[in-house]
Amino acid sequence: EAVRTRFLDVVRLNVDALVRAAQHPRMTLGSTKVEKTSPHFVTRRYGEFVAAALQLDAKFLSETDVRADLLKALPPLRKAFASLLARLSQSLPDPRSRTIFYLNNTGLILSLLRMRAVADGASAEERAWQSLHSAHASIFAEDMARRHLGELVTYAREVKPFLSGSTEPPEGGAPPAAVTDVK
Repeated sequence: EAVRTRFLDVVRLNVDALVRAAQHPRMTLGSTKVEKTSPHFVTRRYGEFVAAALQLDAKFLSETDVRADLLKALPPLRKAFASLLARLSQSLPDPRSRTIFYLNNTGLILSLLRMRAVADGASAEERAWQSLHSAHASIFAEDMARRHLGELVTYAREVKPFLSGSTEPPEGGAPPAAVTDVK
């Protein structure tokens, strides 16, 4: 019981520390462009702490009430860390850098959780971070496609409704030419 109480206190203290860090004006990113989009040093600490907590849970905390307490304590920690990442990303000058920053940080967390290969409790943590990572990966991929294939992406978006059976022309445009119309 004493170990359980102490462990939950440590988790709560980490949540409080992350909340304070997110509000602290001196918590910033590096000075170069690479440093700014690289994973923040706190990300590794967070990922290692969560992975260790989940390993401890899998190996030693077999009581269901202790597991429930741990699994209830991790989402606030995740939320506090996500808030810190959001605040740190706001110091970046453009959306692309912010997306790269998120990808690097969520990727590091995912790799730490997977490296530890913790079963059971890790799945909820891993799913939460995977969801955030996937969302930013989609944004990044769309941005890269738009940069290099802008006109093709625009055309594909305009044609997509016609391919799916809709007969209405895209906003402000004529329907695309049919194969028989092309000479």
